[in-house]
Amino acid sequence: MRARGMHVCVKAICSLLGIVLVIFAASVGLYIQRTPHGWRNMNVHIMRLVRDVGRMKARSRRGMEIVPVFYGSDDDTTTKAVDDLTQNYRDFNIVTPAELAAANGRLTRSGDDGDREPVLWLCVLGHVFDVSAGHKFYAPGKDYHMLTGKDVTRILATGDLQATGGDGAHNDLSPYEQSEAKRWLEYFATHDKYTHVGRMKDSHDETVDIDTIVDYAINNEGQSARPTPTGPPKWHPPVMKGAQRGAMCAGGP
Repeated sequence: MRARGMHVCVKAICSLLGIVLVIFAASVGLYIQRTPHGWRNMNVHIMRLVRDVGRMKARSRRGMEIVPVFYGSDDDTTTKAVDDLTQNYRDFNIVTPAELAAANGRLTRSGDDGDREPVLWLCVLGHVFDVSAGHKFYAPGKDYHMLTGKDVTRILATGDLQATGGDGAHNDLSPYEQSEAKRWLEYFATHDKYTHVGRMKDSHDETVDIDTIVDYAINNEGQSARPTPTGPPKWHPPVMKGAQRGAMCAGGP
């Protein structure tokens, strides 16, 4: 009886693994069918599969429907998931291109264990995320390090890891690629280990020369603003209320 029960248990586990493999194969097939690059970039299909698994987990935590994610029919719900980022875009901290470029592992900070860890940021649709917690994937020398320190909207949306356009230019993306970009935005925005840093500076932001402001503050340190006099100077004789200024009042004493 005991051996029979063990056999049934092993059989059930094998059946479950078979189902998982079938689902995995079907998922890969769907990605290949939906993506114009086909088999040429299997790495991208795996990335998107991992991304959507992460999105489903995040949606499950929030009580959202997850089935549309699996079938790629989640355009409307994806839009709802990123509404908060879009509506509050102007309220986020501004990140400069230089700051983003430096966050590709060149900068380090103290980790929880006291060791130095690389600072790793990336940008999707103008939003900057800190993915340092995923240093096993994004740190220098790792598979996805090429995604850090720049705007990767075009790269992730097209599925071409060698694509250029890291300057944030993505206005010419196709409707399918725009949907892909939003899916990636949702993935990073709802990830339980990655954090939203801010947004990239754009043409609508005022340019402030901080060096000029600092120099002015230093040069004028200790000087208080003097109010503009509204009456006659101290050396002037008393003036009757309502009197008009005469020609002799043009100079000083």
